Amino acid sequence: MVSFLQTLSEKIEFGVFIRIIHSKEPVPAFCKDFDRFSNLIDRLNVSLSAGPL
Repeated sequence: MVSFLQTLSEKIEFGVFIRIIHSKEPVPAFCKDFDRFSNLIDRLNVSLSAGPL
């Protein structure tokens, strides 16, 4: 099974722009997995939303 973040990492390598909008701080497990992919750290657009979109 391929992780969601691994899939995002692969898409970014092909030039896809990806933005993730969180409603609150990500959980520690997500952050730990996220840190495994250096291209996500450098090229993924992540933002926090204070309310409904």
